[in-house]
Amino acid sequence: MKYGFRKQSGVELIARGLRYVLTGIAGVILALQANGYAIDFTHLQVEKLSLIALSSIPGGATVTIDGDTVSVRARMVNQLVYPGRYEVAVSRSDYQSWQKQFVIAPGMAAHD
Repeated sequence: MKYGFRKQSGVELIARGLRYVLTGIAGVILALQANGYAIDFTHLQVEKLSLIALSSIPGGATVTIDGDTVSVRARMVNQLVYPGRYEVAVSRSDYQSWQKQFVIAPGMAAHD
C-alpha cells in the first residue's frame, strides 16, 4: 500500500458504480423538477407543468380547482398543475363567490 490505495473487491466496485448511477439519476430528476417539469413514472413521460396563481383580498378564502380544495384561508395560492382546462373557484362567507375557467398551456401561468 504505497499510496494508500487498496485493491477493491468486485462487490465494492459494483456498489460504487451503483452509487454514481443513482446519484446521476437523482440529479436529473431534481434538475427537471426545479425547472418546472413533472415525471410520470407510470407512463415514463416528462411533461412541463403550468401554474395557477391567485390572490384573495381580503384573505381567508377557500380556493378550489376542479372541485378539489387546494387552500383554505390563504391570501395567495400558487398551484402547479398539468396543462389543460381548469375550473377555479374562490369563496368566503359574507363575500361574493368568484369562479372562472382557465385553459393553461405547458409552461404558462394563469392568474387573475
